[in-house]
Amino acid sequence: MERKILLKTKGETQNQIRYVVTEDGEPVFYGVFDPMDVYGETICSVRIKERLTAHKVVFCDVGRDKPAFINNCNFLPGKMMLVQADSSEHDSKGIKFSTDIKIRGKYLVAVMHQYSSRCGLEAKISKKITDYELKNKLFNFISEYPVRRCIDMDCFCEVICRTSVAELDDLSILDDDLDMIFAEWNALLHDFSENYKTNAKVGIIKGYTDVIDYIRKHERTDDFAEIVSDCPILSHNLSETSPAFADKIKCMSEKNEFDIFTVYAVDNRLCQLMRKQVYLKSGAYLVIEFTEAMTVIDVNSGKNTVGNSLAVNKEAAAEIMRQLRLRDIGGIIVCDFINMFDSRKDRELVLYLKELAGSDTQEIYISNVSHLGLVEIARKRS
Repeated sequence: MERKILLKTKGETQNQIRYVVTEDGEPVFYGVFDPMDVYGETICSVRIKERLTAHKVVFCDVGRDKPAFINNCNFLPGKMMLVQADSSEHDSKGIKFSTDIKIRGKYLVAVMHQYSSRCGLEAKISKKITDYELKNKLFNFISEYPVRRCIDMDCFCEVICRTSVAELDDLSILDDDLDMIFAEWNALLHDFSENYKTNAKVGIIKGYTDVIDYIRKHERTDDFAEIVSDCPILSHNLSETSPAFADKIKCMSEKNEFDIFTVYAVDNRLCQLMRKQVYLKSGAYLVIEFTEAMTVIDVNSGKNTVGNSLAVNKEAAAEIMRQLRLRDIGGIIVCDFINMFDSRKDRELVLYLKELAGSDTQEIYISNVSHLGLVEIARKRS
């Protein structure tokens, strides 16, 4: 499978970049990147504006039109806080923040619980690592990090080992990862204390300045064959900030008057895929409706009069899972498939959906077919 990133700046507003990730020429992920926007994992300084005691929710100011909010928080109005975005701003909802700060390393992910009553460091191992002896080694090695580095932990930190740790021959490499994580954490605390908290200033402290960095964190992969841009300055900057990808970064000639999405034949395909109705090769089609509470997807047989219901539903399932990725649809998604009146076929459809979900980079849950013939999907937004 050949994966490419296409970056379009022509015709966009200042600093904005439209991007498409393709797999064998087919768009699988689309969006608009703006370094001034707040995305998931962006770290900000906020000021609490209002507290709803009964619901343990506070609303806070981050310098946006819509108020942001933090769940399970009881701090008083006026308090300045260092927080991390759990979700981007979308529709009528403001940004959801967390007081727990997640910092990613190459092999480890650290979660800083800065307001926990506990102190210290605790290791958690990926469930995909099944070697009991290795899990014990990792747990002990990571737990002893503060002792090796003579660090006095003043907050509670969870360190999660990624699956890639199992491939390491020398665990001491993890010390470098932890050194980088704690250096970044201390730099964040210093920046917040000196430049934001003291001056009661709100805004982004650490966001995404590099579109490739953003896409890589969303896609969780580096296996791109090409990264093609329509802007020489952007291509040069990306080569500087992402040297590992320098040999893959290409720039269309400035003399080329055609839109980069047109050159790579994804513009028309995107228009087709982003409509309310998405047509399938069999003649069936999907109707995608967005509501305040959820997304509803209806599967219609359309012009398909010969295919069996399971085959049509499987074709629809594949397109639904692609649409969730392409449009970054999150929250609750209710799918109304064609009724098959057969519990065995229902189970086969759900298993197929779960198999397709394995290629999704976001957390996803798929229910069984309900008595009403509906399948519920819960997906985390990027």
